[in-house]
Amino acid sequence: MRIRHALATAALGTALAAGTTVVPAAAAAPAVAPPATAVSGSSATPSSDVSATAYTSSTGGYLREDYYGSADPVSWTYNGESLYVYTYDYNSYGNKWYWVRDSENNIGWIYCGNVTAGC
Repeated sequence: MRIRHALATAALGTALAAGTTVVPAAAAAPAVAPPATAVSGSSATPSSDVSATAYTSSTGGYLREDYYGSADPVSWTYNGESLYVYTYDYNSYGNKWYWVRDSENNIGWIYCGNVTAGC
């Protein structure tokens, strides 16, 4: 166990030192189809049936239950993680948020500054 951990740490360290990005295979290509409908429970949750229409990558940031920075976090997304985009919307402050599903099937809102699709 220690040897595998040491080898994995050494490989990651070498990749980072070389300036390459290491993305787990699961993050690069989620194997699960998008859900048929959006999950409800937030006032900002899309109410109609939606399916993933695009993909983007996270630059690191929280998925949130609502499209405000003060909303409860659902999960953390890592830099380079693939996200399925269902839709986007603007909150009352004029900030653009994307309704997405991450590689672990967590669904929530992510701020436009935290994805490669941008604002």
